[in-house]
Amino acid sequence: MYCKKPTKWAIVDSDTYFSKGYFTAGNEPSFAMPWAYHYANRPDLSALRVRNVVYGNFGTGINGIPGNDDSGAMAALLTFHLLGLYPVPATRQLLIGSPFVSSYSLSNNLFGTTTNVTVQGFDTASLSASQANGTSLYVNNILINGVTSASLCWISFDDITGGGNIVIEVDGDAEAAATRGCGAGPNALPSSLETGGF
Repeated sequence: MYCKKPTKWAIVDSDTYFSKGYFTAGNEPSFAMPWAYHYANRPDLSALRVRNVVYGNFGTGINGIPGNDDSGAMAALLTFHLLGLYPVPATRQLLIGSPFVSSYSLSNNLFGTTTNVTVQGFDTASLSASQANGTSLYVNNILINGVTSASLCWISFDDITGGGNIVIEVDGDAEAAATRGCGAGPNALPSSLETGGF
């Protein structure tokens, strides 16, 4: 799945993984799978899949977590999904997606910093497992302290811990989102083993 040149087969493989029932939200090795579309240059599909996973596997009742919380792993996964972030193991990259909230602040007491994240164009209609056409949930721009990010798929851990302001702009144009992918820059795709990024 972590391919240098994204192909339609990478997307088919991910879709098959979900449609055949291989994905289990409570299985920690599966945590990254809803975000795998980022590596195929299709973060728009990650946004849809993450919503499907959250609404299909988490809830507010007695069985609201899919399996053993395992020292907070399930709760942490849900928190990252809701914030539109996914930490890539062994890297300083966070995959970035469409948050489930209009804004949030992350404080780091060790560094004495606070990072404010705002979702420009936030659409409450995006808060469901399936999306109607035109629902604004596709990332089309990221501003980090006023500077446009080179990627629409990942940001640096330092951007989150360094303090300041991050603006995630979203829109509802699914066709444009599929075309723009992670962006046009040479490092727009997240690092992978194939590209030597780890």
